Amino acid sequence: MARKAGLIGFLVVQAIAIVVWLMALLPHLGQGDAFFETAQQIWSGGGHSFVETDFRTGQNVLGVERFHPVGDVGKLDPSPLLLGTLLMLLAAGAAGGAIYLFRSKPNAATGASIVALLLGLGGCAFIAMQWLGDTAFPPGFMNTYLLNSLTRAFLVQVGLGFIFMAICSVLVIAGVAKPEKPYGFQLAALNWIIVTAIWVVFYLVCHVAPFPFGDAAWGTV
Repeated sequence: MARKAGLIGFLVVQAIAIVVWLMALLPHLGQGDAFFETAQQIWSGGGHSFVETDFRTGQNVLGVERFHPVGDVGKLDPSPLLLGTLLMLLAAGAAGGAIYLFRSKPNAATGASIVALLLGLGGCAFIAMQWLGDTAFPPGFMNTYLLNSLTRAFLVQVGLGFIFMAICSVLVIAGVAKPEKPYGFQLAALNWIIVTAIWVVFYLVCHVAPFPFGDAAWGTV
């Protein structure tokens, strides 16, 4: 019964996540929005703009950061998305450790699960940071409204995974869930790994791959 309850919870979380992603994607398909834009896009998140002075006219010009999926790693200036991705990978490792430890050291497993949750939340904070500021996206990049909708769908999936794993971790701490009666703890940790893997794929496919011409993207503007 305990294993069946955990499996049902796991399947319900996956089903809800699929619905959330479809709800984010389908409205854009119905409107016939282009997946990639031929012109430069400006995303206004309400912050992170900067003022530049035109020395020829003496006027101040409001500028925005130019998007780069990785940032300038050589100058130790990674992008928020790259930092978020690294934290997500660490969260997956901690969740994997929780699965490995659960059978022999359930208390250590809950510690690993808490670390995984905190790392995942930290990753989400950096991911959200990308959309809080004003950002210019180069021609040829993915439609930013579609990308933002899909990002919000991912964050909802993170919330679902967080609740699932937090509940299972509390059950272990309370002594209700045990290796012989896991109540979905390992499945919740597996779901957290799935969540982090989805972000990594989403980042590579929808942020890195569409970045036209790599570092030379802005040379065409």
